[in-house]
Amino acid sequence: MITAKDKAKLQKHLKNDYIYDVLKKLEDHNITNRKGEPYSESMIRLVFNGRPHEKIEDALLAVYVDRKKAFAEREERKKNLLSA
Repeated sequence: MITAKDKAKLQKHLKNDYIYDVLKKLEDHNITNRKGEPYSESMIRLVFNGRPHEKIEDALLAVYVDRKKAFAEREERKKNLLSA
């Protein structure tokens, strides 16, 4: 379960446009609801706000890690360009 403290940390890199990336991660791993349909945006928001769901939480964390890595790489490139 994502706690309020976790949410604050995740929000730093997820911002407000994380839903579509999470949906893509779930689709890439063929993760669907019990009806065989993709999870809804509202379900993903519920999980982000504290409702427990292991697979969606894993997708949220994967998107967070991807974005954090991209941010670090971008900052490194910026640092290298500006220090030259």
